[in-house]
Amino acid sequence: MHPADLGAHVLRELMNRTGVDPSAVDDVTMGCVNQTGPQAGCIARTAPVVLTWARETGAALAKTRAGQRDHHRTHLTRSVIDPATPADASSEP
Repeated sequence: MHPADLGAHVLRELMNRTGVDPSAVDDVTMGCVNQTGPQAGCIARTAPVVLTWARETGAALAKTRAGQRDHHRTHLTRSVIDPATPADASSEP
């Protein structure tokens, strides 16, 4: 299974189980250990494309290589707590 198809499956099930309309999704954030081969590029972007969601749906990829995991978790958590703060903000909380 292609990584974009797997990501699309997860998003489809999330929408089915929560009842959220895909058009209400502003951003998709996914993690990726290694962006090589079939998972090269932004899986968070290609998975919604597979589902034919609106092209305007934003996407962010959180790489999980050593040393980066905590940095992304900090900023993603802060963006959920305070949506006015972008998830990729460079300053520490």
